[in-house]
Amino acid sequence: MGCRIEKGIEMAERLKIDLDELGSLVSSMHSALKKLEDEHGRNELVVFAVGHPALKDRVGSFESRWNDRRRDIFESVDRLNVIIRDTTLAFKALENDLEQALQAPPESSSSSSSTGDRVARGIV
Repeated sequence: MGCRIEKGIEMAERLKIDLDELGSLVSSMHSALKKLEDEHGRNELVVFAVGHPALKDRVGSFESRWNDRRRDIFESVDRLNVIIRDTTLAFKALENDLEQALQAPPESSSSSSSTGDRVARGIV
């Protein structure tokens, strides 16, 4: 699997982050969460559609366990989604800050440059 960056942050040739891809991941995870939520009502309908009483109990038991698992999955995916979203926002903010810092004119202060010169020469 190769790394290809069209738009994103690249730091020291080691850290490569595709912000568009992270945004896509957040959107996909949000869709998955919505599907998990929507399935809850449909699964209960299956229990009522089963005609045989013993099978109905088994399906109901399965649905109950699956609802517990679905809740656990939902909570885990939701936490992960928040982490990825926040990470994406943080890297976008970092990218903007770095871009602004690189475009800002250099500060010119005679006192700071003379102090810098003295430090570089070992005088201070």
